[in-house]
Formats: sequence, C-alpha cells, structure tokens
Amino acid sequence: LHRAVGGEFRCFRDGLPTRDGAWRSFEEFMRRGGLLALFERLPVLLRLLATAISLWVAETAEFLRRLEADRGALCDVFGAGTRPGAVEQISSMLSDPHCGGRNVKIIRFASGLRVVYKPRSLAIDLAWFGLTQWMSQRTGLPLRSPRILNRGDWGWAEFIPHEPCKDPEAVERFYRRAGHLLCLLYATESTDFHHENIVACGEFPVPIDLETVFTPEPFTLEEQGAATLQFLGSVFSTLMLPNWMEFIGQSDAVDISALGSRPETQPHIIQRRWIHPNSDAMEFVAIREKGKQRQNVPFLADGSYPDAGQFVARVADGFAEAYGCLMANHDTLLSRRGPLEAFRNCRTRLVIRPTRVYSKVPERALSASCLDCGVDRSLEFEGLSRHFLASHEGHGSRALFRAEVRAMEQLDIPYFQLRTDSGDLLDEEGNVVERNYIKRSEERRVGKECRSRW
Repeated sequence: LHRAVGGEFRCFRDGLPTRDGAWRSFEEFMRRGGLLALFERLPVLLRLLATAISLWVAETAEFLRRLEADRGALCDVFGAGTRPGAVEQISSMLSDPHCGGRNVKIIRFASGLRVVYKPRSLAIDLAWFGLTQWMSQRTGLPLRSPRILNRGDWGWAEFIPHEPCKDPEAVERFYRRAGHLLCLLYATESTDFHHENIVACGEFPVPIDLETVFTPEPFTLEEQGAATLQFLGSVFSTLMLPNWMEFIGQSDAVDISALGSRPETQPHIIQRRWIHPNSDAMEFVAIREKGKQRQNVPFLADGSYPDAGQFVARVADGFAEAYGCLMANHDTLLSRRGPLEAFRNCRTRLVIRPTRVYSKVPERALSASCLDCGVDRSLEFEGLSRHFLASHEGHGSRALFRAEVRAMEQLDIPYFQLRTDSGDLLDEEGNVVERNYIKRSEERRVGKECRSRW
C-alpha cells in the first residue's frame, strides 16, 4: 500500500507548479475520492490490504488471549514465582510470518522479565532441553538451552540475552562448548543453525530456534551446485561452521554461520525505503546501511571480540569429547528410556526452498502491473512450478505447489513440517500435503550415515 500511495503522491506532486504544500493537498485529494479511485484501478491491492488487516486482527487477538491465559504459568516457570507485573513492551514480527501472519514476539513485563512467544508447538524444544541436560551430566561441561513452557499449538521460551564473557578463559570454554553443540546438532541431523539462531550468552552458545532439529537430508527445490552437494550430511549442514552466501540487496557475500559470522566482516546492506515520510520531500530511495549487530559472537566486558580463528582447536576438542560421550553411551541413548525418546512424534520444519526464494516471488507479485488484475498476480506464482515440470526425481507434487501458493497469497512464507517418526509432509496447519515424501531412513543415504555415527 505504501508503495502504491507513494507512487500516486509522486505523480500528484509532479503535476503541481511548486512542491510547497504538496503533501497537504495530496491528503485532501485522497480523502475526496483519490483513494477510492486508486482501489478501483488496483483491486488486488484492496484485497491484499483487507487480507492483511483481517489476519492481523485475528492473530493479535489470539496472542492476547494466550498471554492472559498463561500469565500465571509464565510467573511459575520463568519468574520463579514472582509476579511479573504489567506488560510494558511487545516486540513483534521477529520471524517470518507463517500460518495467517503468526510470528515470534518478545514480551517485557514491569518486573524486567522477558519471555519469547512462539506460535507453534515447542515439544521438540523441550526434548532438546532434556537431551542437553543428559549430555551435560556426562561431559562435565554444562550446555545451556532455553527453558520451555509448551502449550501444544504455541509455547513460551526463556529470553536469552547477548552477554559478555567474564575473562579470556570463559571465551575458551565458549568454543569448547560450541564443539559439543556442533557434535550434537550433527548427530541429530539438525540444520539452519546460522548466526540468527544461536546467541552467545556469556560462555554459553545457546540455540534459540530448534524447529529444524532432526531434519532430513538438506534438500531444496532450487538447483544446487557441486560445491554445496558435497557438504550434504556433513557438519557443514548445521550452518554452524563458516558458510558464505550471496543475497540480493547486499554488496558482498556474507558469512551466515553461527561461528564464522562477525560484526566487522559484515558488508553494508542496500535497502530501499522512504525518507522524509509524510512531507513534501518524501522519496523512495536506495540507502546503504550497516548490517544488524550480531549476537552469535562471544565478547569480553571491554567490548572486544576475540578472533574466532584462535579457538579452532577448542572447537575440535569439544567435538571429539561430545562424540566420545555419545559413543560411550550408545545403548542408553537409543533405549526406550533414553533422551531421544522425547523426540518421538515431534514436529520439525522442512525447508523446501530457501526463504530468500519465497521472498522474491511475492515481491514481484506486488508490482503495479500485478495489482490491477488477479490473473497477472497469480501468474507470478506459477514460476514456482517450473521445478516440478522439469524434474524427473519426484521431489514435489501439485499439492505441495498449491500449499506454497496458498501461503503466499495471504502474504505468508510457506512452512512445511515432518513428524520425526514419519515421512509424510505436512503444511503449516498440520494437514498432509504428500505421503511418504521422505523415504524411510533405512532407504536413505544420510539415514545410514546417521546410524553409523551412533
């Protein structure tokens, strides 16, 4: 909407003899029928606006009901029985929107307590908490994972702050723990643990988004180069180790990994946004901005960031220690009473296509040429079907494609799930999209490798 109205304003302003007072005149013009004329010319824009508003109202009301219902439990689990007080701040849109605009939020109470709201089951997060506790008791080097309150279709997680290490020895313990964590993520076929999903909280590397634990062999519908394919099923699949990628809107390749991404190595980002909003000089321009502060890197109290390259041996030592622990406790680990049993029937996310691919398609579908006719907008989404038409490997179906389009039509990023003990592909609401989408582990190469690791 802001782009369409902004375009209208530029055309209106260019038709005036002077810019002075252009914005006030434009506001009056829009109130007197200009906005209605815009919607008549771009009916798809009106439909999308109505969709966004109705979904926001429904999602916000749902969140507020859940917050009110769970206030007492939040006090017991995260506040040590202390009343948190009134809600002072709600930070929203901290994740991609899924399932009708639902997104992650951080709530801060008057007592200072902060908790993270996630609109999905946190059963797998709770199982991971148990696994790390089990392993910490056997290695003597505790790992940390957010405390969890799982409510079924939603849940609450402990807020993990980015805090400094007390001394250089604490930095060494951080990277040794990072080796433990890397081994555990590798052994559980976990992916997507890049710089945004791990927080350096003192001497603890803490994973804060565990929806991709026990994810099958990394695979997307986009073509992958040989350099990428050779890392599938290796420790690089976790994205904890250095991994450079190129993104649209950024001037250079970016290291997105949890251990390699550092503040001083991040390039500037080219962003397009409005300057001088709601004024005669309002313009939509490209601006070069510094990247966001990264919270994945350990730092000292004086604000310095030790060079991660100095601690490669500590990571390797930690990995070997954790690997030895898993092998020494092989039978207990895989027993019915072992820590892996809690993962049974949990839901894990399967990333069918990278989010950057899903983001590009709706962006094109918001161009002016696609807002005057729903057919033209729908044709933009048809590009996602090309892989299904060209592929002979059977990695996807018409139902999968329809689920992708259905999500993007309501301005969501498509979200697919798997149960940890099933190969059926589920959509964001838990409906089966395709049965036996993932072959049984005994028929898959990575499944065989996983058993050999244990």
